[in-house]
This record gives sequence, C-alpha cells and structure tokens, in this order.
Amino acid sequence: MKMLLVSMTMVTILIVGYSGYIVYKKRKKLTEDSDMKSWVTPACLHLAPIVALVTYAFDWAGGLGFFLLGVLFISAAYFSKYQPQT
Repeated sequence: MKMLLVSMTMVTILIVGYSGYIVYKKRKKLTEDSDMKSWVTPACLHLAPIVALVTYAFDWAGGLGFFLLGVLFISAAYFSKYQPQT
C-alpha cells in the first residue's frame, strides 16, 4: 500500500510538473496579452490530480474530496471562456 502511494505521488508530480511547464511555454509564445482569468482553467486542471492524490493519501474519499474536485472542475469550466484563441 505504501509503495503504491509513493509511486503514485512521484508519477503525479512528474506529469503535473511537465504539463505545467508545457502550458507556461505555450502561453509565453502567445502574442495577445491575457489577464489572470485565463490562468484559472489551467490552474484548476493542474490542481485536480493533486487534490485527488491528497484525498487518497489521507483517506478523505468521502464528500470533502468530491466537493473540492467538483469546485475545481466547475471553476475550470466557467473560466474556460477567458482562454485565448489560438
């Protein structure tokens, strides 16, 4: 059980870190100036696996974990209208 948690943590950190780096590089290349609202969707979508991992690690698989993930996904969906057009 402990080995599974350690390996899941390492894989999650690597994937989220790499995808965050890719998003940052692509956003830096955009010519139009975007405000902070356009960063909410990527931030929420990058926080979701971290929240899911924390809820799994601390056995919060009940309402709290689902509530936090729901808030993150709804926020990401709402602020997706502020995404720059590519």
